[in-house]
Amino acid sequence: MRELKESEKVQKYFNRKPQPTGMRRERNH
Repeated sequence: MRELKESEKVQKYFNRKPQPTGMRRERNH
């Protein structure tokens, strides 16, 4: 459940600032 919440937070943050390159980098992190 914690992992799902973290993923949701990241998606919300990216939704606010759409960045294809940042999303790929954050996913790798």
